[in-house]
Amino acid sequence: PRNAATLVNVAYYAPWIENDGLLDSLWAEGMIDVEFNLSFNSNRLRLAHVIYANHRDDYNAVFDPDLDPALDPAHPDAGRFPADAAVGSPEWEAMDPADQDHVTEIYVHWGKAMDAYLLKLVSKNAPFDRYVAGDTAAISKAAKRGLQLFIGKANCIGCHNTPLFSDNLFHTTGMVVTGERANPLERGRLDGLNNLLDIEFRTDSAYSDDRAEGQRRLAGLKKDDPQWEGVWRTKGLREVAETAPYTHAGQLATLKDVLDFYNKGGDASGYIGTKDKLIKPLNLSAAEIQDLIAFLGTLTGEPVPAALAADTSPP
Repeated sequence: PRNAATLVNVAYYAPWIENDGLLDSLWAEGMIDVEFNLSFNSNRLRLAHVIYANHRDDYNAVFDPDLDPALDPAHPDAGRFPADAAVGSPEWEAMDPADQDHVTEIYVHWGKAMDAYLLKLVSKNAPFDRYVAGDTAAISKAAKRGLQLFIGKANCIGCHNTPLFSDNLFHTTGMVVTGERANPLERGRLDGLNNLLDIEFRTDSAYSDDRAEGQRRLAGLKKDDPQWEGVWRTKGLREVAETAPYTHAGQLATLKDVLDFYNKGGDASGYIGTKDKLIKPLNLSAAEIQDLIAFLGTLTGEPVPAALAADTSPP
């Protein structure tokens, strides 16, 4: 039901993960997907077996303790680790608690390995960056006009600021959610926060490498807080020209569609939450919208190294 966002530069997209702030760390992101029915629809025990079968030596070289040899299906004690047992199932509940903890430990280590990989997917040196550094020929005249609009008349910078072009905050843009798979009843940060506070893999948990930071980050957050109803995270604009469609529901096909939406001041009614005071008619002309599109095109950086997109799994 959600529009998939780019993983390029996700390293800077912290601490809240997902459009609704569902998670508070990148290492928990992949972990949640493993057991989520709309994603991998798998479980941590199956993942442990895959890691043992395909990446045992690499895992043991990085993490302590080593993988338990009983994860080998040919091991005499292989019955300690059923081939496929979801948390809460009778097979999982029949396991020794120490073996359950070992499987969860593998699961967490996998999440942190995924985090370490994702932190490498960085794209820098966009034309805009070169322009800011002093290369006045790095962007076109149209893009320069678009930049003036971005920080002036259109006031995009009101939310899309910082080098990531996001204030990393949550706002109601006044959009009625539509689309074949969209859920118009989603309440944004309110639902995301309710889920976050139920998840065991938070940055204030025993699995965190910095519990003190996690406790600081989550301090004061509570379930069903009405201030979060209908608000969604400001998307960063790096690579935005390459990442259509747009919005959390993917209902806007082009950048022009996005700018047309903001130009009219959002939808008049029917959305969830209270529209942010920054969302109001912009009175942009067709030519000004094209200049803004030209500017947004300058935020695409250099490609991520090809080696990082290569499949390194065993044949």
